[in-house]
Amino acid sequence: MNSQLALSIATCLLVILAWYLWQNWGRAHLIAAGMVGIVAGGILFAYPILGASLAAFLMISNLTEFIPGAVSPLLLLTLGMIIVKKLLAGDAAWTVTPFLKWGLLFVVVHLLSTLWAGSYRFLEWSIFYRVVLIAVILSEVVKTPRDFLIVIIGAQAGAILTGILTVQGAAEFYLTGAADELAGSVGAIESSRFFGIWFEPNTMALSQVPVIGLSLVLLRTKLNFWVRLLSFAAVGAGLITVMLSLSRGAALCTLVMLLAIALADRYRYQIISGVVLLAILVISVLPVDIIGRMTSLTKPGADSSINQRSELLLGGIEMIQESFPFGVGPGNYRLYSMDYASKLAGGMISHNAFIDAFAEAGALGIFLYLGAIFMLYKTLKWRGRKLIPDNLGENLNVGFGAVLIGLTLAMAFLSSAEYPIFWMFYAMTALLPLVFRDSFGDQATQPVLAK
Repeated sequence: MNSQLALSIATCLLVILAWYLWQNWGRAHLIAAGMVGIVAGGILFAYPILGASLAAFLMISNLTEFIPGAVSPLLLLTLGMIIVKKLLAGDAAWTVTPFLKWGLLFVVVHLLSTLWAGSYRFLEWSIFYRVVLIAVILSEVVKTPRDFLIVIIGAQAGAILTGILTVQGAAEFYLTGAADELAGSVGAIESSRFFGIWFEPNTMALSQVPVIGLSLVLLRTKLNFWVRLLSFAAVGAGLITVMLSLSRGAALCTLVMLLAIALADRYRYQIISGVVLLAILVISVLPVDIIGRMTSLTKPGADSSINQRSELLLGGIEMIQESFPFGVGPGNYRLYSMDYASKLAGGMISHNAFIDAFAEAGALGIFLYLGAIFMLYKTLKWRGRKLIPDNLGENLNVGFGAVLIGLTLAMAFLSSAEYPIFWMFYAMTALLPLVFRDSFGDQATQPVLAK
């Protein structure tokens, strides 16, 4: 009887809704958007971890190219639901890790540097509030090993989609005759770079690096078959994406990260041999010259990209010296880049997050930024680190440690100290000792609750 009553009520509500939409058809899209928002809010209120996982998927896949502005509203809605739940439960405590303290202070100092900046032309507010939202939300919703996996699975799905779209772009290039047409006007089509729906190949490839590392360590666990299958697909898609992008920085970061993971495994030599063989197989199949691209690093004088980045790096150091100790303000490296790298066009970026942070946020800014990164290294367990199939905490410690090494190296190639995807993995790294207390021992007892 209860089920029949519920069905009758639901039917009546649907009839009323259909009638209302019919009467207000001109505003149907607004009504639909409102209803979607209400449903999404209800889901995020019950399961806020899904908001973090969906945000991870959207960022790693860069689907925001088709859904502009999707990530920020999602993060704001998720944070809003977290606040509502806390108010209803009378819970005033927030999880504040050492990384979060230092990271938020860095963002504040970087923003405050606008007070003495000569211009705000290149200031992007969304970068600042997005990294804060990501770090705060993850600190609140990732409480169990299952939560870790849910967020990682969202990132894996994004990496797989990126790989599929990148391969699709390469296939269309070679199968539609575009490659043949291009071959008549350029020297080597093997130097063509593919980046799916991303805006440029280097950022795309560097964004896949942490997913590759974490997926690889999940393969060495005894999680269920589907999680390991997804991890295998994410590793394969990520590696193919990096190679098709021809990003030397991403390739180098991936190699260093994979080496750090392999050295923590008892079967390190077998893993290294397997990775080398797989790389040889993939390189021989893919229609890009990754070997030629990497060996160009040994010929800096003949590579225009290396020459440009070297000039930007030296110009950044000069900018730091002249603006010390306060910096030039957020976004203003691009504004003044031509003054310090006169051979290049204006509006260039430094391609180095450390130079950016120092030049823009000044001495205090770079101190806080390096302090935040140091806190992450301090958070992890480095002595006796090893992969243990029965221990997810130990495996993630190895994975996030290798990812942290890779991302630290990646920041030397990526020009944004507040890159949201990297901050997502930073925030999760900081939470490891709190979730996997058995694996971290005394490191898990640090006070992290603030009211």
